[in-house]
Amino acid sequence: MDSGDDVEVSGKTVKLVKVGSSGAVVVNVDGVTEIISDGQTKTINGIEITNDATFYDSNRQELSAANLVIGEDAVETYQDGDAYIGEDEDNPNWVWNIGNLNSGLSTDVTKTTEAGVVIGIENDFVWNDDTDNPPKPGDCIELPNKYLNICFEELTASKYAEYTIEFEDKTDLSDAEASLTSVKTVHLKTNENEGLEVNGVKTKEAWLYGRNETTLGTFYKDKDNNKVKFSQDIVNDTETKFGNINFGNTKGNDLDLKVNFSDVDDNLYLSLNEGIADITNDDLITVWKLSSGAIQSLGNTGSSEEAGELIHNETTIGTKDEDQRMKYGVIIDNPKSNGASDEVVLRIPDNEVKARISIGGQITTKQVSGGGVVVNPISSSAVALAEEISSIEGYNVIVIGGPAVNPLAKELFGVDREDFTPNEAMIRIVDNGGKVAMLVAGYSAVDTLNAAEAIVAKKLKDVKQTELKVISTTQERGKYTVETGGSPAS
Repeated sequence: MDSGDDVEVSGKTVKLVKVGSSGAVVVNVDGVTEIISDGQTKTINGIEITNDATFYDSNRQELSAANLVIGEDAVETYQDGDAYIGEDEDNPNWVWNIGNLNSGLSTDVTKTTEAGVVIGIENDFVWNDDTDNPPKPGDCIELPNKYLNICFEELTASKYAEYTIEFEDKTDLSDAEASLTSVKTVHLKTNENEGLEVNGVKTKEAWLYGRNETTLGTFYKDKDNNKVKFSQDIVNDTETKFGNINFGNTKGNDLDLKVNFSDVDDNLYLSLNEGIADITNDDLITVWKLSSGAIQSLGNTGSSEEAGELIHNETTIGTKDEDQRMKYGVIIDNPKSNGASDEVVLRIPDNEVKARISIGGQITTKQVSGGGVVVNPISSSAVALAEEISSIEGYNVIVIGGPAVNPLAKELFGVDREDFTPNEAMIRIVDNGGKVAMLVAGYSAVDTLNAAEAIVAKKLKDVKQTELKVISTTQERGKYTVETGGSPAS
């Protein structure tokens, strides 16, 4: 402010009356006048003012000036770990990350380390169980100052089916073998009519029966006549796939059922093995006690939960009293409670579970199928006429209109008027100094509007081409077709 200037702040007029030779200033706030020394802060009539810097002209006072910081809170001091602006000071989600301010070193920040001068913001929350009230489908995390939204839109699985693996003390397998009227088995069951596939046959129930120390028999229930049938015998000391889950898109090798047993440690290992290529270490192993080859219980002791009777990713979970989840999305219901009844209860999804996440300044609609990340447009007011732009190199830009109305169409895309055909619009994408430029231009205004509408309506979301054509079927807005062509987008 120059001497004599005034400005309105929070409904009050702040006037710089005079600048002194020593760096002090005289300031008036709605009739209240005070002197503020060089570099000092003072509250005058409810307004906080900091005398940040001055320029003094001894010959002409009107040329003297001062840099004033003015507001209800002109200056605020923050330390590392303090709540960020606008956050709850006692329980902030975002805090200041400030360090090494006097080091004189350049800032160097990676995902795990920091060096040099650091002034930043970091999250101060940890959401790793239900009690933390983490985001659920439909919820968003908003970054400070509304800079960015990260929204959890939905999970890809739409349905879950319950599967139970239990110890049965007296199973009647006599439909398959007359002598097996009351034997000890591991029973696998689900309410899904064809939820299991055993040795290529679809069913809803299956059994494992220990014939002796070297042979395990597998059986299933015929879904057509409801009778038990023999499937195959499996020999010891060899892990063997005897079936798989068959529910929705979870089938084939997605979730295999395998067994291995040994007369050395007298254990039968029944495992649910995930077979998706992009998932590792996601096997669930149930451990069953054998005696002379006969199945006795889940774990070493019947009707008792034990940590080692259930193993996920090499971690014992048999005594966990909260639901567990496998990477594929399988939910293991309360292992401790179910283990006490010699059973394992699973909720298996109809598809590999992935989260659909949207990232953007304004979240719109879902844009992809399956799991993954969606990047939505961040709101921006960066709209300008071509003549208002000195250079667009190195920016992501959308150029609207052909060379007759927008010189950037020729400059960036090399198109001339003769390149346009009546009732047609072109959409082209080219590199722009490490960024991307898109041209949306038509022969007429209606053609251009139809091309823009096709983009907004996401008619092109699955198209991977650098050049497209939008044809107006009539010269009416909204009446058009999209024609692909050009080169595949890189």
